[in-house]
Amino acid sequence: MLVPGTYPSFVRALRQGEIEGVIGIMRKDMCPHDLVETPLLEERFTIVARADHPVHATARTIKDLADVRWLVPPHGSPVRAFIERVFVEHEITPHLQTCEIQQFTAVEQMIANSNAVGIQSYSQRGLKMLRPDLRPLDISLPVDPAMIGLTTWQGMQDEPIFEEFRTVVKKLAAELG
Repeated sequence: MLVPGTYPSFVRALRQGEIEGVIGIMRKDMCPHDLVETPLLEERFTIVARADHPVHATARTIKDLADVRWLVPPHGSPVRAFIERVFVEHEITPHLQTCEIQQFTAVEQMIANSNAVGIQSYSQRGLKMLRPDLRPLDISLPVDPAMIGLTTWQGMQDEPIFEEFRTVVKKLAAELG
């Protein structure tokens, strides 16, 4: 079963044994010490805007996006940490609107229906399958992979069905990667 929620709620649920695992962008150094992250596949952070957004014709560097409105995920998320690091490195302070939406497709819908740009992580396959009303911006970003992984609680004893799930997920990730 897929369960929507926030990272803190997932961590609580893992520790309480309510869920067995979380699939998403790995937290790496920000991962709580009692959780185990297993890498599955690598994606890249990509800036996207609606396909007909004027920014596609004008923006060539990250500095060109300083005056554009951004939809960004909440503080503490790997995507937010990445883009804030990029802003600091380029000494820009863009207009940020925190996007508290947890579903990837809902964030894409907000970007498609607004004048804002956003940042998401995509695999090469994901970019090829990008919705037609969105387009990636041709902006060079630091190569800092967004590792997608399976996070589990180290105190959990796997049920046989979860072991099977883990095997299937790893196989699927290898095929997609």
